[in-house]
Amino acid sequence: AVSRTYMIKLAPPPEPDAPQVQIERAQERREDALDRLAVEAREFDQQLQELIRRAQEASASGAAPNLTPGALQEAQRRLESRAEDVRQAMAQAEQALADNPLVSDDLVQKVRELHELMAELMNEDLKRVMEEMHEALKKLGTDQFAQNLERARQAQQEFMDKLDRTIRMLRRAKLEAGLEVLRKYLEQ
Repeated sequence: AVSRTYMIKLAPPPEPDAPQVQIERAQERREDALDRLAVEAREFDQQLQELIRRAQEASASGAAPNLTPGALQEAQRRLESRAEDVRQAMAQAEQALADNPLVSDDLVQKVRELHELMAELMNEDLKRVMEEMHEALKKLGTDQFAQNLERARQAQQEFMDKLDRTIRMLRRAKLEAGLEVLRKYLEQ
């Protein structure tokens, strides 16, 4: 029988300004910002659904819709604010990865491409949602209002689906970065 002996060398915990700690913090800020954006997007979607329901009820009963779009406009502003938070957090996370000698250029490039995908999502898809909402609000009190709201909701649903997919990809990249840093750290 062969017996193997393994030696484990314990190192002191990394310093707070160590590159891997900086990466972890930047990634946590990015993930928190993405989670807040996803929460705001879901809340916006719920408000949009409620507005659609009320518009359809008013249309079915022949009554004038009693709708105040103020809450929806405030939700739009919060959603746009969260998107800006994500942009800033992504830039910090990307810089922390690029500055770390333990992270390969390939991984930095992969994360950069994911960030570009996320930026495109926020710039184009979120803009489309906001434009559809603006068009719907211009039709407030008309028969076309509910239809325009439904188009805005479809755009919102596409945005949320893409956001969820992108968040999953970014979390996977975070795991890969952590494993790569750990592997290179252990090689030293």
